Amino acid sequence: MAQEQYPAVVLAGTRMMDSLSDKVLWHAVSWWYGEQYLWTGNKNLQRIPGEINGVEGEYPLLEYTLATLQKASAIGDVVVVGPTKDIEHSLDGRLTHYKKVRFVDQSTTLGRNAERGHLAIGRQPALYMAGDCAIRDDAGIDAYGAGIEEFLAQVTALGHGYNLVFPVVAREVCPVDGHFSKRPYFSLLPDRMEGVLPGTPIPIRVTNFLWVNAPVNPDVADQLHGLRKFRYPGTVASLAWNVGLSPVAEYFTKGGFPQSLIEDGGSRYIGGLLHRPDFKLKIVKILGEISTHDVDSQEDLDALKGPKKQ
Repeated sequence: MAQEQYPAVVLAGTRMMDSLSDKVLWHAVSWWYGEQYLWTGNKNLQRIPGEINGVEGEYPLLEYTLATLQKASAIGDVVVVGPTKDIEHSLDGRLTHYKKVRFVDQSTTLGRNAERGHLAIGRQPALYMAGDCAIRDDAGIDAYGAGIEEFLAQVTALGHGYNLVFPVVAREVCPVDGHFSKRPYFSLLPDRMEGVLPGTPIPIRVTNFLWVNAPVNPDVADQLHGLRKFRYPGTVASLAWNVGLSPVAEYFTKGGFPQSLIEDGGSRYIGGLLHRPDFKLKIVKILGEISTHDVDSQEDLDALKGPKKQ
């Protein structure tokens, strides 16, 4: 099957808060999760010493992702949603290097930014991703691009029967130490994964991109994003109701969350939020270890700006 080309939406915005209560809540939550580094500005625009196309310099973190997408043959148009004037200024006149890319000014939340990206692309399906992948040289750009290409090849092979395809990476391909290795792992019991022995738990890590074949509902997108850190108790309770206690019971008895229960429960949950009973979620395994690296703390930023570990 010929590789299909997909548009990409890069979410590179910052949270915009209109009221004092929003600001207080955001600062409290970010302090609780150790994200005080977000108070000083957009992490996507932090300047990182590195190399792009063999040219050394200090580039905004976002630019390493743009260079990756520019080179990826499976990626078509790219829309970056964020503070457009700040992004263009940070690129120091290098806009012409990224002919696939155009910019859309950000809205107030991640979900609304995703909706703006969807409307700018003008079609679905598309790849949605963060702009803060922790890479800083051509080797990292090539590795990140290889993970994206591998994932989209699997998506093409699946056809368009799914609405959301979510990639995971096995711990076995991630380094034991080095930069950005301090990330949570979850054990998955694969029972619908090609090339993986059913019933054998595999520790996995999530990536910073996913494929969506549905219109973007900004409120639902924000709820799902909040689930990552259990920020909204009502959303967590609704998810537990739809997925049930079976995955939790099997995690402790069999050593992992069953893939089929996560896919079926997740499909019911998201489909219920969207009023789409036919919504289908799929989990696939890729080798793109570097796609699990993002900037989540000041420690990450310091490590990225510091000398490379040998």
